This record gives sequence, C-alpha cells and structure tokens, in this order.
Amino acid sequence: MSSARAAQSRDHVIGPLGGPIQLGEFTVDGSQLMVERNGQASWFTPAEWRLLCVFLRHPGAVMTREELAQHAWDVTDPERRSTVDVYISRIRRKLEFDGAGSGDGGGPRLIQTVRHRGYRLVADAGEVAGEVAGESEDSAAG
Repeated sequence: MSSARAAQSRDHVIGPLGGPIQLGEFTVDGSQLMVERNGQASWFTPAEWRLLCVFLRHPGAVMTREELAQHAWDVTDPERRSTVDVYISRIRRKLEFDGAGSGDGGGPRLIQTVRHRGYRLVADAGEVAGEVAGESEDSAAG
C-alpha cells in the first residue's frame, strides 16, 4: 500500500474525531484510537474504532446490524451480522473496562441491545453529535 493510500485509510478510520473530545466521563481521542475513563485508557483496533464512530455520529439512534456494517465498513453482506455482534462485544468490554454495565450488575450498558431492532449508544453524547455531524450529513442519511 502506498503511503498516500495508507494516510487516506488512516484518515477514514479517525474520521472527524481527530483530537480529544470530552463525552461525559469519557475522553475520546481519535488520533490515538483511544478512550479514557477515570484515568484508565483503552485502545481500539481500526475496525472497532470505525464501528464506535458510527455510534458517536448517531447518539441514541437505534441502528440495525446491517446499517452498522454499512456505515462502519461499507459492506452490505448479510454474513457480517455476526461480525457486528462480535465487534460490539469487544467495544463494550473496552468502554466498560471497570465492570460498569458488563452484565455483573455494575450499571447500564453504554451500547444497548434493542430487542428485534439493533443497537444504540446510550450516553450523554450530545457534545459529540455536533462535532461529528459535520463529517457528512449525506453519508449519515444513506
């Protein structure tokens, strides 16, 4: 891969979250693909980060597995349904690394499963919505 293509790919991963953004008790740093909470940092793979950014761009919106795969990885293959589930599980572990919401009674999940519909980000994501909405309103609608 050429260095120009690698840079373009990295820019796509980071998207509009290039610098640190405060999201409630979280610091989201797209330049490092990292989220910090209560002084603890967790790093994300590029594929995990893309999926997390979809949630950050659409806070509170219920999204199907197909929509998440389309927005995160530009794939429409129905086989990716289970892949989305795996990545959401990984993201949940990384966001809830102190045990909160991990199913042990520690609190509500940040990424909730909406039965028979999909997933949604449940967080005070209002501050981030304005930051990431500027990326492309057209891509969010499509």
